[in-house]
Amino acid sequence: MEIANQIFFLVFALLTFTFFLSFFWKFKYSKADSANTNLLISIGLYGLCCLAFGLAPWVSHFLLTIANTCYVAANIALVILYTKWNQKKLTWQAIIALWCIPLIIACFYEPLRTTVNSFSQRVALITISQEILLLWQAILLFKFFKNGRDRVIQLVLGLTSLNFIVSVTRTYRTLTTEGQLNIFLYSEDPIAFGIRWIGFTSVLLVYIVLSIYYLQQQIEKEQELQGKISLAKDENQEILRLLDEKELLISSLLKVNKTVETGALSASIAHELNQPLGASSINIEFLQQKLAQNKLNPESAQEILGQLASDNLRASNIIKSLRDIFAGDTAITGQHDINALIKNVLSFTKPELSAHQIKINLELAPEVSAPISSNEIQQVLVNLLNNAINALANQNPTEGKLVTIQSSSTDQEIRVTISDNGPGISQEQKVQLFDIFSGATKSGMGLGLWLCNHIIRRHNGKIWFENMPTQGARFIITLPKAV
Repeated sequence: MEIANQIFFLVFALLTFTFFLSFFWKFKYSKADSANTNLLISIGLYGLCCLAFGLAPWVSHFLLTIANTCYVAANIALVILYTKWNQKKLTWQAIIALWCIPLIIACFYEPLRTTVNSFSQRVALITISQEILLLWQAILLFKFFKNGRDRVIQLVLGLTSLNFIVSVTRTYRTLTTEGQLNIFLYSEDPIAFGIRWIGFTSVLLVYIVLSIYYLQQQIEKEQELQGKISLAKDENQEILRLLDEKELLISSLLKVNKTVETGALSASIAHELNQPLGASSINIEFLQQKLAQNKLNPESAQEILGQLASDNLRASNIIKSLRDIFAGDTAITGQHDINALIKNVLSFTKPELSAHQIKINLELAPEVSAPISSNEIQQVLVNLLNNAINALANQNPTEGKLVTIQSSSTDQEIRVTISDNGPGISQEQKVQLFDIFSGATKSGMGLGLWLCNHIIRRHNGKIWFENMPTQGARFIITLPKAV
């Protein structure tokens, strides 16, 4: 029986160390956490336990103390493992206290080992300690099983419970049986032999099942990783598709933008040419009327022809400046007197001002000049003045129609203000006042203020609207004095 015991212990040691090596390399490459490292410790201690039991009769009986200490320590490691499975954090004081338990048991076991007729006491010391730890393990496993209902954990719980029952049976039989059966570990009767090896086999099976559990977790992680990789590939394909769509969208927007710019250019030309062409039409009608009546004298003819030439030049300049604006070219600037531009604008809007009985109030500061494109800034002034004229056109003359134009200058900028005492601008119109086509009415296309804003921005200036204290509208322009 002694030889059979030793062979069994050495075989179990060989199997356990095989598991230990397989787990060691798995943990090394998978970077296992501290919880799973306790399983590796438990397997290693159980392997040392079996090896010490197998070599004790040949080497030294002191190995029995080492074997039983390792056996208890292996169960301590499993307690720590299952505790961490349940997401319970052990303090370092608690961990130290747990690892002191095998050492305390060793201190009691070694004196008993050298004492005559103490076999039953030695067995009881180890088995009762084991039963406490096995019961603790079973409780922790049951709590963990309730959370996940994993069948593998259920099997570990069953094997742990079996080991507990076997240990209790061995304790009872050892303490109640007398005589030759209780002399020495290796000379126990076949029943005691069978009980002990059922317990050792259940422990080995626990390690096998735990290895299956970790293998199952690894497979699930790999499947999850594979799923993420597959999802990432799908998302990558979707991103590539969206990028292709983005390129198509950008291309479409560029085409649309060119179409909008072309439409805006056409509308701007029509809008801006309306004034000089209207003036030319009036002068031509007047000229035809005088010719039909034979009342045209050379002086009047010369004056009308001069006005027609001026209007024609204005129309030509408008077309050129609008073409430059929409082509995206930088504004061609030179030092120009703003007051002169204001007076020039008033000269060819004078007929409309007179027709609607609108008075002009000029408050011009001296020497107001800036690096600007005269044609473009003149267009801005014409648009703002025409807006003021249109706002006052339907006003009762007795109310006093007035447009005030002011200019001022500082070291950094010049300022031009055009205000009127008309009905002002409604709250709805203020929101998108400078947006293209936003101010379209029966008499306008909604381009004037947008074009004014566009030109002023090209000159790195600003234009904005303010309400008058009483009634009417006020537009303010600021332009830098340096390019």
